Amino acid sequence: MKSGINKGSLTEFHHPDSVRMVCDHYDADMLLTLDSVRINFDWETIINENLDGSKSKTKNFYLIFRGYLTTYSSTGEVINRSEVEESELYTSRDAISGIITIKPSLEKASDKVRPLALQAGSDYVGKYYPSVTTETKMLYGGKVFKESNISLSKKECTQVMDYLTNLKSSEDPKTAKRASHNLDVAKDICDDGVVILGMW
Repeated sequence: MKSGINKGSLTEFHHPDSVRMVCDHYDADMLLTLDSVRINFDWETIINENLDGSKSKTKNFYLIFRGYLTTYSSTGEVINRSEVEESELYTSRDAISGIITIKPSLEKASDKVRPLALQAGSDYVGKYYPSVTTETKMLYGGKVFKESNISLSKKECTQVMDYLTNLKSSEDPKTAKRASHNLDVAKDICDDGVVILGMW
């Protein structure tokens, strides 16, 4: 964030010429700017019922990081502007006399701010990258499924689909049911999903 920018200008867009100059200097295709930051505490009050029937109050303090991030193309065009937010439970404190609570210091929480900021930035950048979902799928094994399972591990999809589709019509209800299950798993794998195979 540039120094000398007044409070009302913190979320204004950068001039395209400035963006182009920075991208040209660093030979960058895009520019990501942190336009504003707000760090504060928020809290919730929990009412506790004690064994003697009395009640006491506890405040849970949450450290909140909020900021505006903007992505520009190398020509200065705004690609995306987003408000990012991350929070975590910082501390819990009992209310003195049920009313007064000493608030934590932001200065002392400075070491907790960096991880929150990094996580917020990571979540934002993650929007621009494809995600891969990894999950475990169980396959029925045995002699009748041996060849199709080997073919599936090689993603020989057409061969596997044809075989299991035919096997679904087996006169043996148990085999037909297992073939149907393995076929569903095969469809998931062949739809470009990353799947770890297990065997029953």
